Amino acid sequence: MSFTLPARHQDRPVAVIGAGTLGRRIALMFATRGGLVRIYDPAAEAGEAACAYVARELPEVVKTIDGGRPGTVEAVTDLTPALADAWLVVEAVPERLDLKRRLFADLDALAEPDAVLASNSSSYATSHLVDSVRTPERLLNLHFYMPPRQNAADVMSCGHTDPGVVELLLKVLPDYGIHPFEARRESTGFIFNRVWAAMKRESLAVVAEGVSTPADIDRMWQVNTGASAGPFRLMDAIGLDVVLDIENHYAAERPGLPEGPARCCGSTWTRTVSASRPAPASTTTTSGRADGRPGAGGHVPFGRNHHLQGAVRAQVTHQTPAGHGRRTHRQRARALRRARLPRHVDQ
Repeated sequence: MSFTLPARHQDRPVAVIGAGTLGRRIALMFATRGGLVRIYDPAAEAGEAACAYVARELPEVVKTIDGGRPGTVEAVTDLTPALADAWLVVEAVPERLDLKRRLFADLDALAEPDAVLASNSSSYATSHLVDSVRTPERLLNLHFYMPPRQNAADVMSCGHTDPGVVELLLKVLPDYGIHPFEARRESTGFIFNRVWAAMKRESLAVVAEGVSTPADIDRMWQVNTGASAGPFRLMDAIGLDVVLDIENHYAAERPGLPEGPARCCGSTWTRTVSASRPAPASTTTTSGRADGRPGAGGHVPFGRNHHLQGAVRAQVTHQTPAGHGRRTHRQRARALRRARLPRHVDQ
């Protein structure tokens, strides 16, 4: 089926589906050229919070964009008006494949015929969504990290994407302060996160084989690279349950990967770390979604995955059986911020 690239994209809105941690940040970046951005979320409060975030951050972010000027951001609770005349639709909903398939079927039916449909998924290639749409030529992955501070984005075809769509995004995204990089073949983890996954895996393997300890690996990493934190401190802040889920995802697709890292990550283990203050008390969130975006209720405990900070010695016990110790994207970002770690990874 033929696909016509969007016309007059400079004069048309961008629609962001999902008002969570990343959805609002994506909306922020697309609001830096004076245009209209609509944030769709069925929860009105989530949309209002996302708009408030953009309004607060936009004046400073615009200053970093060559030719930037503040745009308009609207929160919408009805999908049809959210998509009206949009040239680009970016999905930023929870990492549930069944949910994404249903959503993209709706987007394909309701969006403008020339609208580009992009998924911000960090786990699923859009090849998994091809059967949900009638026009896969306009479907692709557009994976963000943590804008506005980390503005790289992976662009990856669904296997049927019109090459002109990829070329358009590679050309246009820098106007919004976004740095796009094309994954030239389908790749779980895209580009940067795949490299990061290899670093995590080898760090875990060194511990699993009894070669060294997490504390020594982190310290050696800091000495040799000058970085503020090593791989284990980063994994702590992100949440070992998340690291394990991702490692299992890679292992399922690449059976030849060693099993030691996943066993090490999935076990209960204790280590000594440097911390400036005692770890905070156990906390819960009312979001039942694994990425912390607004939606279904239910308390998710994550208190065993302690935040790590600075110069008091503390014992940290991690336990990662299913359903325990999970953090939302927002809580992981907060942990990274409190620990003063770079928020350049989302896995």
